[in-house]
Amino acid sequence: MAKTPGKREINSEAKKELIITKSLGLFRQYGYEKITISDICEECNINVGTLYHHFGSKMGILQAISSHISAKSALKEIDSELVKKPCEAITQFFLDYANRWKMLGADLTTQIFINFQKIYINPNTSTLKDSESIKSLSLFIKSSQEAGYFDPTAEPMKTANMIMLIGRGVVYDWCMQNGNYDLSERALEVMGLIKFFVRGDANGSALQKEY
Repeated sequence: MAKTPGKREINSEAKKELIITKSLGLFRQYGYEKITISDICEECNINVGTLYHHFGSKMGILQAISSHISAKSALKEIDSELVKKPCEAITQFFLDYANRWKMLGADLTTQIFINFQKIYINPNTSTLKDSESIKSLSLFIKSSQEAGYFDPTAEPMKTANMIMLIGRGVVYDWCMQNGNYDLSERALEVMGLIKFFVRGDANGSALQKEY
């Protein structure tokens, strides 16, 4: 039986959520570099020790924001109808992923990319940390394969990683262009190209066999 969280644990989680929410508001309004730990503590009405206890640093808050993006972008539900439309589902996943970064804005997203190694790479193994987005996408691909709607020769985790690699590339380019174009529209354009090449390459590593 799952342990029911105590009052202290609930209060701790609520405080963490408050810090993330308030920090995000400050970062978006004034820019990540201009905001200090003291600014965040004042906005949250907490002391510095409380912030360091939960996040360790301003970078820790940035990591938490990035984790929220990953979790919210995940394919949470896999039903029998969804797996029949893998291209449609992955396109929506791709669009949701782009919209999450678009919501943060180019400045804050750029900061996350600048600190990519600290946020996403395991320091001991130099490999990418587990991502909710990648794990959920891999599980979806496997379910779609089992239902007969996705290329059975594709490796689910490898394919999911490749899709995310394309997604990160799209977001990175948007940051490089200082957010000067609509990220959502570009994400749909890229997925359109992927669909085109999948259709035209029957012998290649297609995302799915049939549409």
